Amino acid sequence: MYGCGDLITDYEGISGHTSYRGGLGLMYFPELERGSGELKRLRMRPTIMNRLRLQRPDPDDVGWLEGTLNREGRELGTSVRRDSSGWLTLDW
Repeated sequence: MYGCGDLITDYEGISGHTSYRGGLGLMYFPELERGSGELKRLRMRPTIMNRLRLQRPDPDDVGWLEGTLNREGRELGTSVRRDSSGWLTLDW
């Protein structure tokens, strides 16, 4: 979960890396098993930064994040699913 601490960054406006969509991010909401600390559920709220303010991204941007996470997680046996309010939930 590299970079989870970078909720608001100063990367906005840096040219040459637009394909990475650096303004898109995720807020993580883990649910842990009491006592063991085992991950029970992980929900993620997509965000987009605009002028150093976090906003909700449009559905196309959420779809891009969903597709990227599913593609990259395939080898690890993970996937994400999007609910009707735009939250992503990790499945493993």
